[in-house]
Amino acid sequence: MPKKTRKRKTRKHNSKLWILILIGLALVALVWWIATKESPQRSATEAAPEEQASQDSPEESKPEPVGDNLLDTAIIEASHRLNVPENALRKTHTEEYDIYKLPLNRTETDLTFANMIVKGQVELRGGVLVRGTESGNKQILIFKHNEVERRSQVELYYDSTVYQNLITGKNIAIVVDDFGTIHGELLDGFFTLDRAVSFAIMPGQNHSVLTMQKAQQQGREALIHVPMEPIGYPGVDPGPEAILVRMTEAEIERILHRFIHQLPYCKGINNHMGSLATSDEQTMERVMKVLREKGKYFLDSRTTNVSVAYQTAQKAHIPAFQNRIFLDAPDISDATFNTKIQQIINMSQTNPNLIAITHCHNRDKLNYLRRFIQRLEAEGFNLVPVSALGQSDLPPIL
Repeated sequence: MPKKTRKRKTRKHNSKLWILILIGLALVALVWWIATKESPQRSATEAAPEEQASQDSPEESKPEPVGDNLLDTAIIEASHRLNVPENALRKTHTEEYDIYKLPLNRTETDLTFANMIVKGQVELRGGVLVRGTESGNKQILIFKHNEVERRSQVELYYDSTVYQNLITGKNIAIVVDDFGTIHGELLDGFFTLDRAVSFAIMPGQNHSVLTMQKAQQQGREALIHVPMEPIGYPGVDPGPEAILVRMTEAEIERILHRFIHQLPYCKGINNHMGSLATSDEQTMERVMKVLREKGKYFLDSRTTNVSVAYQTAQKAHIPAFQNRIFLDAPDISDATFNTKIQQIINMSQTNPNLIAITHCHNRDKLNYLRRFIQRLEAEGFNLVPVSALGQSDLPPIL
């Protein structure tokens, strides 16, 4: 009898093979989709040039303070969480220690709670408590970090005078940059804004002195909007008489003296552009030396997230402030409006004293700012001048 031929199961084997291939392709597609979804996308501010000639570029994506090192950042953040006024935090240093003095409001915070907040922020960034001592109404905490050369000494103590007459609640100071070039009805329109809104005036422009005089008559706070060197200079031009990193101490001193002489009623300065200048410690030390002699404060516009200007001003023992958000960047659309409002509300949860910057370029920006102020007031924010934030002995706001 002929043998029966066994049927081969080729078709069945081929079906199993195709199923395995399809599963493999599906897994590859899934891995690719997850990797694509989770990969960081460049933000609008990263994709664009860091600074444009017509407007300071925003730096607002990182509300956490950036200190000189991890311990510095931790202690500054702790002071914010404890609602210590920015101007009340004092920092000095020796060869061995960075020394921080944090005055506390006895009616709101006790030493034990403050100790926990500071220790928690330091440990969050990899630091450790070396030792702590307590004497009466004062605690001294010593911290170290493997990546930081000097140890940090934090002194927590009660000082009610720092908090006397301090404006409480959610506060925001709004600074409008680039005055000096606009005039007529547009300038008059900005002067109808709440008098707590501060104006930053470019020196040497046709209407700079007039704007300062009108602000003085209104009781409105004004700043000198000092041009400083941006990354990309001279291709990116901050304007005439800008402070450049290659300048000597005498050259910087002459420029600032000329600006202050021209605009004497301005209480402080902030930087126009300046992503390179504000990241150069020596340049900032020279600027702060003049401001200290002249009794002016410094507002860091934060046109770069590596600015050292705020910390340098603190070391020079002059009043120092930081911009937290640009209201009109990248535009003044409804979408931007709603996004900025939500960012301010979120930031106010950890920092009740915020500063925002916008610009005076046209009537659309004026109307946009009017809407912004109305919305912020509806959200419970107090509108205050820059110098009112963190100050303890101010006259009533006009």
